[in-house]
Parts: sequence; C-alpha cells; structure tokens
Amino acid sequence: QRAAAAYRTAETDYFNEQQHKPETVAFALYDNPVGAAAWIAEKMRVWTDSGTALEPVVSKDQILTNVMIYLVTDTMATGVWYYRGSADDRTSTGRPGKVTVPTAFASFPAEMPVLNPPRSVLERGFNLVRYTKMTRGGHFACLEQPQAVVDDLRAFFRALRT
Repeated sequence: QRAAAAYRTAETDYFNEQQHKPETVAFALYDNPVGAAAWIAEKMRVWTDSGTALEPVVSKDQILTNVMIYLVTDTMATGVWYYRGSADDRTSTGRPGKVTVPTAFASFPAEMPVLNPPRSVLERGFNLVRYTKMTRGGHFACLEQPQAVVDDLRAFFRALRT
C-alpha cells in the first residue's frame, strides 16, 4: 500500500497530464523530437528494472528506435490520447463481471505497483490459471526480458492445449 502510494505521488503526473490535457502533450512532443526523446527515455529509465542506468536493460538504440517509430508514423498523439480514452471508457462502461476465459499474469518485480496487483486481487476478477513471479523486468518486460516472456507465454498456452 505504502509503495503504491509513494509511486503514485512520484510517477503519475504524466498520466494526469495526458489524461486531462492530451493536446498539449501531443503537440509539444510532435514539435520537439528532442523533447519526445527525453519524455520516452525518462519513462524507459523509471519503468524498467535497470536502476538508475538505462543500459544494458534498454539500449540507446532501442530507445531511439522507439522514439522514431512515434515520430515517423505520426502516432505520438495516438499514444497520448490512449490515456484520455481510457478515462472516458471507464466512466461509461462501469466494471464488468468476472472474466471467465483462462487468464495468465506475469508479475515483474519492477512493474508499476498499480499494474502489478497481488494474485488474490487478480483471482477475484479473472479465471487466473497461471501466475508467474518473474525474477527481473518492469513495465517494458517484452523489451527487457523477451525470453522470459516468451517462455511464460508458451508454458501458459501449452497447459491450455493439454
């Protein structure tokens, strides 16, 4: 609880800005490639399991590739508007019932606390058939620990086939 509250205090300003003023952020990031790179690089540093240094968990080339995908495809605003859309969707649909489809969850130690609920919480809302405590990784787990993610997905689907 305390860790989640501290995280929210220190790390959710970006969320509030993107949710409530998405145009401001989108235009600023579109208009300034260096600013876009700084915005994304900062999130990569904070949201990965790399402590204070980006490399070797996420290389500078990987960060630059990520930034360029947004800039070259003109999708910076799309990425920002997701936060506004999720707020609108939450207020209009309410909470759905329990998800009955077999579900797996990989818990990465450096994931944001709000996106890494305890197993008991997940079991209340999902038919949780696999819960894996990963040894490394954060929010960008597929980029940080690709083999661990692939291995866990394969194990989940193998179990469903048998």
